[in-house]
Amino acid sequence: MNDVLAVVGGVYRETCEFPIWDSVFGSAGRAAALLAHHHPLTLHSVTSPGFSERLAYLLRGTTHRATLKFTPAEQGVTFEYLHALGSPTYYPDPAPQRPRLTVEADNILKFGALEFDTVTRCRRLVYDPQNSHPEPHDAGGASADQVVYVLNHIQARSMTGQENLQDAAVTILENPAIRAVIIKRGVFGADLFEQGQPAVQIGSYPTDGVFKIGSGDVFSAAFALFWMINDLSLPQAARFASAATAQYVETRDVRITLEQLTARLSAVEPFYIPEEDIPSLGRVYVAAPFFNLSQRWLVEEIVTFFEKERIPYFSPFHDVGRGSQKSLGEQDLEALNNCRTVFGWVDDMDPGTLLELGYARRLGLNTYTYAYDVSQTHRMMFDALNCRNYGDLAAALYNAVWNR
Repeated sequence: MNDVLAVVGGVYRETCEFPIWDSVFGSAGRAAALLAHHHPLTLHSVTSPGFSERLAYLLRGTTHRATLKFTPAEQGVTFEYLHALGSPTYYPDPAPQRPRLTVEADNILKFGALEFDTVTRCRRLVYDPQNSHPEPHDAGGASADQVVYVLNHIQARSMTGQENLQDAAVTILENPAIRAVIIKRGVFGADLFEQGQPAVQIGSYPTDGVFKIGSGDVFSAAFALFWMINDLSLPQAARFASAATAQYVETRDVRITLEQLTARLSAVEPFYIPEEDIPSLGRVYVAAPFFNLSQRWLVEEIVTFFEKERIPYFSPFHDVGRGSQKSLGEQDLEALNNCRTVFGWVDDMDPGTLLELGYARRLGLNTYTYAYDVSQTHRMMFDALNCRNYGDLAAALYNAVWNR
């Protein structure tokens, strides 16, 4: 054992079209890049020589030394995103025989990896499994005196078979080595469940920009820093981790300082809604055309976000469908009367969408629009309607929830 922090997990190339992004990070690489500005570390992974060289170049300017211990792979894995909220595809497929790394240190941040397994032995472990069916943290002879799991709500439900998140946490905490579990709920914040303690609410910190790729990696890395290295309490470490995530999604920069986090914690009101209270926020009306393939595709991406976050919504296509224009219009306007927020996609300047937005403003509803390719002249109209317009889909969707 030694007192240097160890980070274990995947190092991958990530590409995205909207917004443009092309970098070699992956969960472990991104965490190492953040942590090396605050503490020495050793990074353990399996990747190609080309990817390891690119990551080493990115780590050259860090404040502390990051020692890279890579097992070479013939080809590195690339994750491709069409947009930052979408589900990625990856290539190549992992080799049928998975390498197994053994890592020992006082403190370990462990991410689940696509193409290899790890056995970790440590005093403190932060475990972010990265998938919904992970192996236990102590599989294969691994051990830790204290463990904190960092999961999203989908993973927590899938791992335990429990729909209620508190019940899911109780199931996970049946293992006495697991000191706590953090269950992240996206836009609504997170819940911290610690052995023998009441649950703690961890708010998210709203931002104008929202770059989602790697946001969970940053949360886990920052939490590991403030709990394992800076020795803060679990609730304090989780709040700093949430602030670090906000700093990252707004700037896409892992060079995050304590001063930035302190300023954000003091200046920004955290946003937290208990899961059982989400329906009381009212429905979001999805105003968008759905008459061709590209329009339908984007509408599906929008409603997928609301469904994953368990946000009630009304979509004219899904809730009314096709029919006579008069009948559809009447049903859509009636639905607007029963919604609190409108989310509109206006790139195509569809007349029906514009009518819905105007009607919503007449009703005094909060309106948020996504417009990637709209002229400044047309944007003036949305400004006049007091619609909040965003050129990025993730930012538009998140702010439609945060600001209502």
